[in-house]
Amino acid sequence: FCLNRPFFCFLPFTTPRFCHSANYALRKSNMDVVIRQEVALADYPRLKTMIECNGYDSFTTQGGNTLLHQAASIGDRELVQWIVQEFGRAPKTEKNSAGFTALLWAANNGHLELLQWLLNDGGSDASTEMTNNHSTALLLSAWEGHEHVVEWLVYNVGSHLLQHKHNEG
Repeated sequence: FCLNRPFFCFLPFTTPRFCHSANYALRKSNMDVVIRQEVALADYPRLKTMIECNGYDSFTTQGGNTLLHQAASIGDRELVQWIVQEFGRAPKTEKNSAGFTALLWAANNGHLELLQWLLNDGGSDASTEMTNNHSTALLLSAWEGHEHVVEWLVYNVGSHLLQHKHNEG
C-alpha cells in the first residue's frame, strides 16, 4: 500500500476516527512535500480523509499557499473544482502571503482552461484580483510569456478591464 506514498498508507475504510491509526496525521516537517505529492496524485477520497483528519488549514505551506493554491498552480481544474465544491473555498478571496489567488496562480503558470473556469464559473474577477505588488492575471501571464493566456484575457476580459479603469478615474 505504501510504495507510492512514503508518508501515508491508504485504507479504504478510513474515517476521522481512524486518522491516527491509518497514519493520516500530517507531519509539519514534511508539509510542503506532502502537499505537492498529494495534489499531484489528485486522489480525492484520500485528500478528503486527510483534510477531515487534519483540517483544511493544515495544508497551508509556509508561504501561505493552501491546497487550492497548490492545485491551481499545477493547473488541475478538476481538483480546484472539487475543493471549491467539497469544502466551500472561495477562489477569489483565498490568498497566500504574496496575495496570489487561484486565478493569479493559473495565469502565472499558463493554465488557460483553469483560468477560464475560474472566471466563468468559479467567482474570480480579473479586474480586481491582484498580488500584493498589484500584479494582475494579465500582467503575470505576460511576464511569464504565456501568450495564449494573454490573448484570451485581452479578447475576453480586456474591454471589461478598460471599462473598470475608465469608471474609476
